[in-house]
Amino acid sequence: MRIPQALEEYENNILSYIQSVLGDGIAVLKKERSYMEYENAKKFVTGEQYPLRSRAISRVTDNRLRKIVLETIAALTDVRPIWNYDSYNAEWTPQGDILSKLARAWWKNNQIDRRLQSVLTYGMCGGSAYGYLRWNPDLPGGGDVEMIPLSPKDVVPIEPIYSDSIQDWRGVIVRMNLPTESVKQMYPLKAHKLGRTKSSWFYPSDMTREGGSLYTVMSSAWATLTRGNEGKNDPPNTTDLFFTYIKDDAINTGTADMVMGRPDSNWSYVVPYIGKEKGDGQVVGEDEARLYPRGRLIVATQDAVCEDGPNPYWHGFFPIVRFTLEPLPWSLLGASIIGDMIPLQNSLNEALRGLEDGMAQWIRRGVVADRSSLAKSTLDAIDTRKAGMRAYLNNNVGGQGFQVIDGPQFPNWYMQMLDYYKNEMDELSGTRGLKELAQMKQMPSADTIEKYMEALSPMLKSRARSMEVSLGEVAEMIKVNFFQFYDKKRRFEIVGQDGVTVEDFDFDPANMTPANIPGMPLDASREQRAQSHHKNFKFNVAHNSFLEVSHTEQKMLILQLFRANVMDPWSLWEAMDIPNVGVPPAENVEERIVASRQMGLTEGPTPELVQLQQQLQKVQLMLQLQQLGAPPPGAGGAPGGDMGFPGGPVGRPPSGQQAPQMVQKGGPEGPRTVVSESGR
Repeated sequence: MRIPQALEEYENNILSYIQSVLGDGIAVLKKERSYMEYENAKKFVTGEQYPLRSRAISRVTDNRLRKIVLETIAALTDVRPIWNYDSYNAEWTPQGDILSKLARAWWKNNQIDRRLQSVLTYGMCGGSAYGYLRWNPDLPGGGDVEMIPLSPKDVVPIEPIYSDSIQDWRGVIVRMNLPTESVKQMYPLKAHKLGRTKSSWFYPSDMTREGGSLYTVMSSAWATLTRGNEGKNDPPNTTDLFFTYIKDDAINTGTADMVMGRPDSNWSYVVPYIGKEKGDGQVVGEDEARLYPRGRLIVATQDAVCEDGPNPYWHGFFPIVRFTLEPLPWSLLGASIIGDMIPLQNSLNEALRGLEDGMAQWIRRGVVADRSSLAKSTLDAIDTRKAGMRAYLNNNVGGQGFQVIDGPQFPNWYMQMLDYYKNEMDELSGTRGLKELAQMKQMPSADTIEKYMEALSPMLKSRARSMEVSLGEVAEMIKVNFFQFYDKKRRFEIVGQDGVTVEDFDFDPANMTPANIPGMPLDASREQRAQSHHKNFKFNVAHNSFLEVSHTEQKMLILQLFRANVMDPWSLWEAMDIPNVGVPPAENVEERIVASRQMGLTEGPTPELVQLQQQLQKVQLMLQLQQLGAPPPGAGGAPGGDMGFPGGPVGRPPSGQQAPQMVQKGGPEGPRTVVSESGR
């Protein structure tokens, strides 16, 4: 059966539009230095650093770039399990605890730290990389949200602006290269159109604008540079699948309501037409008649539109998070850490090659011979590397025979330059001190804290802060996905009985969204209620606290305060990320300390005992004064001084005269670490 002309024309217009914005987006990316250096940076990290020269000359390489990538990624992906969702409304505190447990389980079960390693590896080469948070129904347990790492070449912007989040863009195109047979199984009605064209839209020459008119969007220079490269990096029997997420302001201007999305899905909804009369006598306005209030998703190949409908995610964001370790306000992708260090890597390699060539000249030293006294065949047979070298000379000619030449003498600065290149690469990459930080196994002291502070360079802190911003977006999307995709059964499988809430048994059962929300109509859909309800939960995190390496200083400080008996154990357990500690007995630290002493968890007197001791001391003081014949404290004629003691205050002088510092003190039980404010 032939496709209707109107439908075929509509599909061609969609393909033309995608092809057009794809070409425009690639043109924008081509202006980014990190985008142009991406492929070369990947080769250097892989180890493809061999020069085009004779094998007789050294080709040795010291791949410090890979070491820098591994050390940096290891530090930045050591994320603390602090996924806590809080609510200002105490009524929703139990649901906040459930969301926190679900997020931690999602992080662990889906190996998100491994996905982050791939994302950041891409980002170190290309400036930025992306995590694609997509619901995969084929994952165990009935499906789950997965994070797919994407390189900077797999994400193309649509009308981008220079900001901290890609959510400010007009749209984004995600390219995934999948086996053709898999794409046919995903979209069987489009199977006859898939896999016909082998060229890639990522190297276009002629483009089509919306409406069907052909036009050239790439310059002749672009066409010349990319000619012959179409799809050269893609494996055979694959198809490029493009997911286009875009903000679409279209409204329903027809005369009937429209069903948007797959009718059997949880993201389907009905859009009334503009001007429709509602039950309260009002009419539907433009905002209510929007076809894509949370955005539009078009899934297409180069030859077919596979899917066209609303964004399937209730959060309404592009389900893509950008990770940029070194953002620049004038750049979409930021700086390429590896790309900037390629010249230093080349210089280090060349210096090492020169050194190896010099060593080879000493091992097999050169020979200068007098042709009148030494035959060429004899000269060719001389090998100065072999032991017991022998040569026949013609003494009748009177020549000088041959002479063995010494190898080159390297100056002292030559070896210093090798160290300079290595240190400079570590300094620029921000990995200096990470090795020493990993080797610190002793208990915290003043020296180790100082070393920690040195290792936590401003560069590392800046990158950690960039990670926090991106992971904050991940936390927000994951939170809404739990409301959308996790039913009661799924939550029970993950966290047990603690995953069941009261809302699972209301008029809209098996989900955490309340059936009735103040301010919303009773007939509101689950999606509408969830979009309002999830705003009750906020994901907050202190700066530079996501990473374990950044949190170590705070851990040591809280540990020292606990040792000094001025910190409660619940705060200590929370800082150490110890699970299952229960609910703290109080909100503030002071009341927690009192409760811990009453429970016998920490040493020290309770307020009642302190008051009793003060009363006892006062009685003892009065008895001593009576024995001395002096008036009681506060009576007329009493000698001046604090607390009624003659001669002023007694006891040791007050502390707090100097900045607190950790010092080692000895004792019968051995050395111990204390916080001192008196310098002693």
